[in-house]
Amino acid sequence: NLISDQALNDADVLIDDDGTFSYQAVAFDPDPMEKLGYSFLVDGKQRQTYTADDGVVFNIDKYTGLVTTTSLIPYDADANYTLTIAVEDRFKAIDLAIVRLSFPPCTEYSIDNGRTVSGSPELINAGTDAFCFTTDVRTNTYAGIAHFTSNDRIVVSGVSSVDELSFSTGTGGGADDLYITYASTATGTLDIIVLGDVITTSGLVNDYASAVAAIGFDFLSIAPEEPCTEYSIDIGSVIGSDPPVLVDAGTDAFCFTTDVAANTFVEITNFTSDDEIMVSGLASVADLSFTTGTAGGSIGDEVTDLVITYNNTAAGTVDVIVLDDVITNPGFVYDYATAVAAVGYHFLTFG
Repeated sequence: NLISDQALNDADVLIDDDGTFSYQAVAFDPDPMEKLGYSFLVDGKQRQTYTADDGVVFNIDKYTGLVTTTSLIPYDADANYTLTIAVEDRFKAIDLAIVRLSFPPCTEYSIDNGRTVSGSPELINAGTDAFCFTTDVRTNTYAGIAHFTSNDRIVVSGVSSVDELSFSTGTGGGADDLYITYASTATGTLDIIVLGDVITTSGLVNDYASAVAAIGFDFLSIAPEEPCTEYSIDIGSVIGSDPPVLVDAGTDAFCFTTDVAANTFVEITNFTSDDEIMVSGLASVADLSFTTGTAGGSIGDEVTDLVITYNNTAAGTVDVIVLDDVITNPGFVYDYATAVAAVGYHFLTFG
């Protein structure tokens, strides 16, 4: 009645590029009537769950040996996990197997090229590597990707769900092309990605699920939002009457919140790509003014300072935010797009 020495075999399992995987432990016993039980061996004890060092929780079904996880593995993780699986019979005879889960690496490639549909798309060949093509919907993007396969991935930031994106197929000679589109009313930008010749199954494509069915594999991830500490900068200081209130962003990753209905005059030092400004009371970034400081000026005293302003005539308030020494790519700044180009990263959202 002992379990065969070959009841379980060690295995290497690849995690799919959508963060999922499939593995089922299957054991055999000489006794055909035997019922086997599966578990993880954790610190010398049998458990139905195992929590990895990075917090990912794995589960194993006691009766079927199916291994699952409660969360997706991050798309950009260099993730490798080793699970010890135990199988036992009714006489408590135990056999062990080592299962190694590994995430296939990808090369990140930003397709935020600033191109619009009025021009020509950037043409990209995905056939040279396994790529994670990253795009932020707050940037104009028009890209066509050829030789896109299940080894590649689109990673979108600036949205919280795939339901915010539009999916469709091309027409005529491009009927096998997949279009991914997002129009941002807040920033006035348009993100268009064309995956060339990827449609393998005919049918109506109108959302992510139908796009996956048409292609045959998952191909898109939403980039997780980085955690931040909210900090209100609506402290009532008035430009022209008060000096700017100095705020040091160097102690944490901050989300600085401001409502344009309140008077605000602040200067934020040590602002980095880990931080952002969250504006409420406006529908579009086009309502804000963006300029650089001037040497010795009273509002932004260096040309490397960025000044964000909103004059609320309805409420009689003025919102002025100075980001100290953030400009790394000097140039004429007059709107959000040129401000992002000057700073080198997105720094503003609406709520």
